[in-house]
Amino acid sequence: MPRLEKRHLQQLRGSSYVLTLPKEWVEELGLGKGSSVLLLSDPGMFYVVPDGRGGGFSVEVELSEIGEDKVDEAVKLFYTLGAGSMRIKSEMG
Repeated sequence: MPRLEKRHLQQLRGSSYVLTLPKEWVEELGLGKGSSVLLLSDPGMFYVVPDGRGGGFSVEVELSEIGEDKVDEAVKLFYTLGAGSMRIKSEMG
């Protein structure tokens, strides 16, 4: 089940912001000091994802949802997020 916790952004030297993460959440993901994460921005949402490539989760998307012109971009995105496999479904099968 998703968990929600409110945090405040802090400004760092004028051009960057810092966001602290709950220690428990970080440790549950096997992360720690120096771990690499990916930042993903989508209108109205902001995601912080552990940087773990290959072998992770499986993704299934509808071609009509992403559009034929965005398939390459979607494959790269899900690979970067750590997906081990991706299935693209279309109305044709």
